[in-house]
Amino acid sequence: GIVYITSTKAGEESYEYPSMGAVFSHYFLRGIKGEADSNENKIITIKELFDFLKTIVSRETYNKQVPQINREGYRDIPFIVIN
Repeated sequence: GIVYITSTKAGEESYEYPSMGAVFSHYFLRGIKGEADSNENKIITIKELFDFLKTIVSRETYNKQVPQINREGYRDIPFIVIN
């Protein structure tokens, strides 16, 4: 199956701030560089990435932008290996 993470719920706006640009994109890049690796095993799963994005993007936008995921059952699949 295909898993996708979207930057917002349907009907929400995506936020940008002058200091970082697009909030979702900013934290997506930080997440895949290692910040989403919550168990520090050098493997970022879809679950780790989504949990990181949902938490931080929601917080940074005061819950006005909440990332979404389409497939709950595929969340433990490795997304990226970091070194």
